[in-house]
Amino acid sequence: MTNTAPKQWHFRPAPVRGEQTVTLDTDHVKFGTDKDAQTIKLADVTGVRFVQTRLGDSDFRSLTLESETARDWTLSINAARTAGENPDTVAYEEAMGAILVALHAVSPDLPVTVGQSKRLQWVLFAGGLITLAFAIGLPAAVMADGRGERLAAVIVPMSLLAVIGAALTFANWPGRKQPSRRLSSWLGSNDQS
Repeated sequence: MTNTAPKQWHFRPAPVRGEQTVTLDTDHVKFGTDKDAQTIKLADVTGVRFVQTRLGDSDFRSLTLESETARDWTLSINAARTAGENPDTVAYEEAMGAILVALHAVSPDLPVTVGQSKRLQWVLFAGGLITLAFAIGLPAAVMADGRGERLAAVIVPMSLLAVIGAALTFANWPGRKQPSRRLSSWLGSNDQS
């Protein structure tokens, strides 16, 4: 990057959270205000992780800058999808795009991984297994009791719970390789460069 004035964005990452400030300077990104700011040097970033999840009218996105020398930092937003432009989402997308372009100038071959971190993937996998076990175990316990009329009351909700548990388990299977590409390739395909 050339020596230019720092760029700054302000947005609310969620409706119930306060405003977040992101400042991009020539060689680092600062998250937060001066008193509680976290800074990560662009040269220290060893990878980027991107997650996007849509549920109903909510759209959750996060961009994590991974580093071996500093604490990983995540820029995220959880906003309602609306017919018009949401100013918080616009500011988030501008900040995210500018950070990626700045990282590309420093290290174009950074790996960009799409998906949750391994730790969260394990937590979701375990949650899916527990949900699946409960959804199978409760009807089995009712059948063991010998009262068929109770089985009719639990079979439909437990079937739905089993589907949710199976989906969580298989979507977050720990051995599954997450898609990863180089930053230069990822930027080119997402029209950010």
